[in-house]
Amino acid sequence: MMFSARLAKQVFTILLATGLIGCSTEPQTGDIVNYKGIYTWGDGIRSFQPCGSANYYWVVQNSAVVEPMKALSITLQNARNESYQPVYVEITAEHVEQPKGGFAIDFNGAIDILESTIISENIPTECVFNN
Repeated sequence: MMFSARLAKQVFTILLATGLIGCSTEPQTGDIVNYKGIYTWGDGIRSFQPCGSANYYWVVQNSAVVEPMKALSITLQNARNESYQPVYVEITAEHVEQPKGGFAIDFNGAIDILESTIISENIPTECVFNN
């Protein structure tokens, strides 16, 4: 009986070390995640960057949910006379299959924003925007 427990522990350790089991740090298609981060809209760009992450995600257009974010970004662009104004958002998003063409191929993945709870022009200091 002792041999089986030791063998099971060794197998578990090998599987964990090789990444066959355990937690993946990158979201997978179908994962639904709550995020805080930066939404940016502009000519050919709909992107989201989570706070504290170097990843950028293409935002699949969901007009009902994304429209207020886009509207604030456009308002800021007009007020500041500068394109691609970042907007701080807190969202729930589903990771979806990344489009195979266009601007989206240059991103780390794609998300569909399902819900937004906060949309603001004020970006918290702990949420650094890497443009």
